[in-house]
Amino acid sequence: MMKKLISTKSIVVAASVVGAIWMLPAVAGARVSGVCSGCHTMHNSQDGVDVVAAGVSRALTKGGCVGCHTGTNDGLNDIPYVISTTAAYGTNTLAGGNFKWVADGSDAAGHNVQGIATRDGALGITPPGNGGTALATQITCAGTAGCHGKKTELDQFTAMSGAHHGNDSTVNGLSLAGSYRFLSGILGKEDTNWEYTNGAGDHNQYYGVDRGTDNGTADDAGTISALCAQCHGTFHTGAGEISYAGAMDSPWVRHPTDFDLSSIVDKANKEYQYYTTYSVEAPVATSVLTSGVVTTLVNTNVQTAGNGIVVCVSCHRAHGSPYADLLRWNYSTMDAHNGVTGNTGCFTCHTTKDNS
Repeated sequence: MMKKLISTKSIVVAASVVGAIWMLPAVAGARVSGVCSGCHTMHNSQDGVDVVAAGVSRALTKGGCVGCHTGTNDGLNDIPYVISTTAAYGTNTLAGGNFKWVADGSDAAGHNVQGIATRDGALGITPPGNGGTALATQITCAGTAGCHGKKTELDQFTAMSGAHHGNDSTVNGLSLAGSYRFLSGILGKEDTNWEYTNGAGDHNQYYGVDRGTDNGTADDAGTISALCAQCHGTFHTGAGEISYAGAMDSPWVRHPTDFDLSSIVDKANKEYQYYTTYSVEAPVATSVLTSGVVTTLVNTNVQTAGNGIVVCVSCHRAHGSPYADLLRWNYSTMDAHNGVTGNTGCFTCHTTKDNS
């Protein structure tokens, strides 16, 4: 969401949901800055003409979430664009991916957010997963049926009230403005350009914890995986639901989340030993946010405990991708021991299975 304040210059944003184009102020690391009329209109009229053809909008704004965040990222924009007709995956898309592909009709390629895409043809309004229950309405950007804002508020504008003008210089999860990407209560470190540029030392830092059992209880409600679990259920729960022996250890029966890669580096096969540098293709979370972003995971083949935690977004994009299930890469092309897809996708972590 909009959390970057750089200057007071205005930028033009395509407002798809309101059928208009308006000027918006710049945003950056503390709070929205710029002229009020960039986002707000007092009477929705000027010189006898409607400012927004679709009619008045709540909070006297010129549009909603989708209109504001529609556009093409070029590295100069001060607002993160998450829906674009010209999105090129991995080039001008951001950390969460882009809604382009689900908007184009591929249900499995993104979250079917109201105002962007129709309801999922197979799932309707029931999130997949363990314990996912039908929402009251189609998923929205914010509020009770959304990811951003206060979950206690059904209305998106009410759910986001105060966030864009709040002081978010410290992300501590104690307020909406002080929550990672306006995800209420979630912790993390925010990359200043939403990973438009990215690398081992240039990325979001996600917060995670190492889950020690299969019992499915949330070890910490501030993790990025806990956010996903709010809709998709604790993925997965119960003895034998993740690991065969019920001890959050190999052999697995489902791919784990909240699992620290460092817990297996001393095992015979050292499955993850060559994941030595942070990868933005398959990012991992850290349990410690007091230092800078994690760049190196392994030191002399011994991973630093708490710096390599597998989370939901290690494999999936939050908004969407060109691939099934919002995956970060094409799962169907992962081919073990042929050398073609080595060091990419699944093999970013599974480093002993990509040699030819």
